[in-house]
Amino acid sequence: MSDIEDLDIPEGIWESGEETDSARRIITESTPVVTGSESTVISQGALTTGVACVAGLKGYRYTNTGNVTNSLTFATAPTGWSVGDVVSIVNNEKYENCATIASISGTTVTFTANLPFTSIENDDGWDAKLAYVSEKPDVGDVEIGYGAYAEGLGTKALNVATHAEGMGTNALGQYAHAEGRETQAQYAAHAEGYGTQATEEQAHSEGYYTTASGKHSHAEGCRTNATKTCAHSEGENTTASGNQSHSEGYNTTASASQTHAEGNNTKAPANQAHAEGNSTTASGTQSHAEGFNTTSGGGHSHSEGSWTNSGGNFSHAEGRYTTT
Repeated sequence: MSDIEDLDIPEGIWESGEETDSARRIITESTPVVTGSESTVISQGALTTGVACVAGLKGYRYTNTGNVTNSLTFATAPTGWSVGDVVSIVNNEKYENCATIASISGTTVTFTANLPFTSIENDDGWDAKLAYVSEKPDVGDVEIGYGAYAEGLGTKALNVATHAEGMGTNALGQYAHAEGRETQAQYAAHAEGYGTQATEEQAHSEGYYTTASGKHSHAEGCRTNATKTCAHSEGENTTASGNQSHSEGYNTTASASQTHAEGNNTKAPANQAHAEGNSTTASGTQSHAEGFNTTSGGGHSHSEGSWTNSGGNFSHAEGRYTTT
């Protein structure tokens, strides 16, 4: 390959990899979008290295103030959007894929259901009052995806300062990072591995088909799910579905707030409960079940050993086949 000074390229574009279909482009606002079988660069400062990748995003700015129900009015008519398109909206927070278009009349877009918020945030930041269609990232008159970077095969880095790498990964929310294969990350989230999903802000999902769908949640391992705020799920087939809950091991479930389930087939369905061992259940508030097939059903109860059951409040069962 010749030195870059010898290349005859348009102003604002740097290209490498001349001998393959893959190209790298740093693009300025005045440069047209690249289309066809190659990668597509949409936003200023966006970059792709790979095949069939997309870097950058555009959208439209709405003008509503005060209360809203099921429609928004835009500064300009949203040319390129169609009935049935799924729209993401920035208001007091970012609502990804939250509304489906029912009709478009001039600058007014009506949705099939009420919006997930009832009033418009008073915000004049650069990313305030924006709406976009992720499936149509090059449609709009407002730049959203500054500095996005997509690399690999069929990856998408759509929002500002996002990074997608690998195969079929999607970094959709601002500052998101998706790597591996068929992973997806939303606002400031991180998804890595195969088929992982970090769908809430600051969530982290890693491994094989794990899902971190609670804010600030963490799911790792194989088919684990952390679905509530600050939940943590690890191992295989574990679920942390309570706020600040922790599930680890195999087939464990921590389904209430501040619960902890660990081991094999353990369950902690009451607030602040702790179940550990094999097939234990802590179903009383602030209860503790440990060992094998133990149950703590009373509030503040403790069951340990084998086949023990503490069913009364503040009760304690230990040993084998004991009940209190």
